[in-house]
Amino acid sequence: MPTLRLPKCPKIDRRRFFECRVWDLTVPGMDCGEEASRWASDFLGKENLHMVFSAPNMKKKVITEEGVPPLWTDLVQQGDESIFSDFASYLVTTDQSLEAVNKRLDKPVSMRNFRPNIVIDTTMEAFDEDFWGELKFGENGYMRCLQPCPRCLVTTVDRDTGKRDPSFEPHKTMKKFRCKPGRGVDPFFGINASVDFPADVRVGDPVYARYRTN
Repeated sequence: MPTLRLPKCPKIDRRRFFECRVWDLTVPGMDCGEEASRWASDFLGKENLHMVFSAPNMKKKVITEEGVPPLWTDLVQQGDESIFSDFASYLVTTDQSLEAVNKRLDKPVSMRNFRPNIVIDTTMEAFDEDFWGELKFGENGYMRCLQPCPRCLVTTVDRDTGKRDPSFEPHKTMKKFRCKPGRGVDPFFGINASVDFPADVRVGDPVYARYRTN
């Protein structure tokens, strides 16, 4: 497949607005254009697919109000928003946590199974991120950590073939040691986060974590 390159902030064209469904919510999105549509359709082998974008001034879902399970709202603040994701806009994971999962599997999985925005190589123990309260990237970027992320069966899908693992791994194994009492039946991997001070983040930037006090 050829590389698809899209502008970070395309010109807003209301004629290309779509209504998109995220579970039971309807949210707006702008079509990224014919080239992106052809690329997605060719890659996935399905016709008439569209790639959509949400500009800063387009309506978002306020995650303190719309469709958020109550057990996830402990550290969410007014003004926290997302758009096409289930919950928060950012998911942070660590290489050490993936290594800990793979040690329990007959067939290792890649980080792609968990679809994070940011992967951190830490010197801390696996799953240390469960206890983070804030993250600082470089000199200016700050994220507030919300909740460890409960994982569904999408983690069992091979990212190259689109086929689900017949033994439901890694989800099956993770349920044995990564579930949390009172937090549902799905295992946790990674931590959801919200940006308080935006900044450019680059590979190799130093990352600083502050632990929760509660």
